[in-house]
Amino acid sequence: MNRIAVCLAAAALAAGCAVGKKYWVPEKAQMAEAERIASVYVLQVLGDQAGQPEAMAVRCEPGRPIEYPLIFTIGGRPYTRFRTKMWGSIKDGRRIVNVQYFDPAKIGDWDTNKNASGPFPAYFSVPVDIDALAVRDGPPRPAAAP
Repeated sequence: MNRIAVCLAAAALAAGCAVGKKYWVPEKAQMAEAERIASVYVLQVLGDQAGQPEAMAVRCEPGRPIEYPLIFTIGGRPYTRFRTKMWGSIKDGRRIVNVQYFDPAKIGDWDTNKNASGPFPAYFSVPVDIDALAVRDGPPRPAAAP
């Protein structure tokens, strides 16, 4: 009987610590914060205005609204055109909210196809470490078209 109790306790502890888990379900507030962090990353690194002083001055501080000084675009498409899906993963013991961006004009089934994807900028993903409140190993700025 004690052996069973020990096994159950070990299993409960492992489940609570996310040992061996690859996925988790982020809460609504965590997804909202991840999307805010990802949007600043997109502006500063992936967007057409990446590296410009106005873009680099934008800050994402918890609990404060982000003030974008300009309307930004990604591959000539307005940021507001993109739609997102999010899911949680665990990488190196860190909880990651993967913010996936879709251009619905290019990927029509983005909201119903769980494997929807495509070339940048029709699709891209920004991984946000929700505990560090930072992008983790985000996609680099795509090379300019020849």
